[in-house]
Amino acid sequence: MTRPKLADIEQRADAATEGPWEADGSEVSQHWSLPEPWLTVASNEVSCMSYCYGGSARGIEQDEDAEFIAHARTDVPAMSAAIRDVLAVHVEATCSRGYPQAYCVDCDQAWPCATVRAVTAHIDVTPKEN
Repeated sequence: MTRPKLADIEQRADAATEGPWEADGSEVSQHWSLPEPWLTVASNEVSCMSYCYGGSARGIEQDEDAEFIAHARTDVPAMSAAIRDVLAVHVEATCSRGYPQAYCVDCDQAWPCATVRAVTAHIDVTPKEN
């Protein structure tokens, strides 16, 4: 499996319905703290016409899945920001005296430092191409 790109994750989060979201049983909608009308994000409700023309009555069947989906709206941007903050501290530098090896400004380890290697082992942090 390829590592997910942080820029793509952030783009999907930015494009999603405004949060926070909340789960009410198997329905996920915008949290009541937002101005009305609250948008439904996911639901088991099926309209008669869509069901009659081949639609399905299946939706989110587990309350735990609905909770996960609802919290993803705020969890994903928070984790993304945490990753960006860590990488903003651990940056590459070179010695001004001509020392050939790059190092991490924060932890003074050879570049890439252990922190950057740990993050980039799981997620691709290369900038999004325009």
